[in-house]
Amino acid sequence: MQFLMCILDNYQDSPKIPTADGRRGLLTADKALNGTSYFRNFYITPQELFFTNTPDMSQNTVIRTFFAEGTTLNFLGQGAGRVRLRYPIFPLHVEGSAIWKELQVVKMKLDTTKSEMQHAGMYCLNMYPTPIAGTHIHEFYLSPDDYQAAMVGQMVSAITSVENGHNHHLDLTFNNNTGYLEYVWCGNEMRCWDLHPRILFVTYTPNED
Repeated sequence: MQFLMCILDNYQDSPKIPTADGRRGLLTADKALNGTSYFRNFYITPQELFFTNTPDMSQNTVIRTFFAEGTTLNFLGQGAGRVRLRYPIFPLHVEGSAIWKELQVVKMKLDTTKSEMQHAGMYCLNMYPTPIAGTHIHEFYLSPDDYQAAMVGQMVSAITSVENGHNHHLDLTFNNNTGYLEYVWCGNEMRCWDLHPRILFVTYTPNED
């Protein structure tokens, strides 16, 4: 911790005044800092605060030894001794830890509950996973009216959930030849760019409750 000398209660607006005339912070009348400044040489914590139980601060013009103000690296205390106050900020590599995994499970459960509340009474459908662009699936919801319309051959539209950084805009209907709901258009293409199979499967129906 650095020591400098200055005259107590002699604040200067200009940062040049404390060090004018060759003053360097020595414990003499001609070399002590001439006051302090917020801009530079901001030394206002007297050493008595650290090394005596009852510092005498009544004499404002006595030349004293001061510490720099602000958060220091080490704190010099009488009882505790040298105490480090600042430490490096370590990177937050939490992925894979037990706590991170627990939080992800809670987050997933809360998101699932919220989604179920928002889509109460609706059909939930999934796209089959694709082997490219990272194995992933998408889910989407259809109202009972849209679901029944699709089952009788009408074309309905749906937007899937965002997975692996993307989603899909689907036009789907029931395929009498395969006996499954299938998407006919994925955006402006007849096949999704990441090659999801056309067949869609229902994971939840309202009457399951």
